[in-house]
Amino acid sequence: MSGEQMMLDIGIAERLRDEGIGRASLRAADWAERAIHDLVRFLQHRGEATIEEWRMDWIRRQMPVPSSHKAYGALTQMAARRGLIQNTGRYVKASSIKTHCHPVPIWRLA
Repeated sequence: MSGEQMMLDIGIAERLRDEGIGRASLRAADWAERAIHDLVRFLQHRGEATIEEWRMDWIRRQMPVPSSHKAYGALTQMAARRGLIQNTGRYVKASSIKTHCHPVPIWRLA
């Protein structure tokens, strides 16, 4: 394989990588917007809740789940930075097995 062909392959590979990242980012952004809208709806109905409670409702309704569970924390921060939700300052022990009973905040609409 010549050096020129190797450069061409690297260029194609980089372009395909960037296109894939772009598609994944758009899907993640679409998921986040849909999930934030649903979180607000959930808190309008419940008044206060943990993100864990909302997440269980989201999953129970067979809504799409993100590729990483860390997306839920990022979603919470996005909603808080936008001024949509706020931490009540109160905490409860998480009930999900993966969370190992650590304290999680209770959220409400801002």
